[in-house]
Amino acid sequence: MSRVVLSSKTADETKKILFDFGSSLPVGVTLSSAVTTCSVYRGVDDSPSSVISGPASVSGSVASQPVTAGIFGLIYNLKCLGTLSDGQVVELSGLLAITDSQT
Repeated sequence: MSRVVLSSKTADETKKILFDFGSSLPVGVTLSSAVTTCSVYRGVDDSPSSVISGPASVSGSVASQPVTAGIFGLIYNLKCLGTLSDGQVVELSGLLAITDSQT
């Protein structure tokens, strides 16, 4: 598993998180699909999966995942599993902080 750096967001923002699988792709292999899950890294949220807003989309070597809501002050762990054209599954994850809109 590789960790990526994610920018923070506010609880009222909806934005796309990008997971670039380029460095994980062998020559001649492409990113076919991606699925993202969300869990709490620090704090308490009974429904962390509600941060995920729809399915991930793939363009080239990048998976794009819309995220929304979240609880101010919490840090979420987003895990993106990319399925490659040769059947391999590669994982990228990152921490998403929910910040105050004044920050």
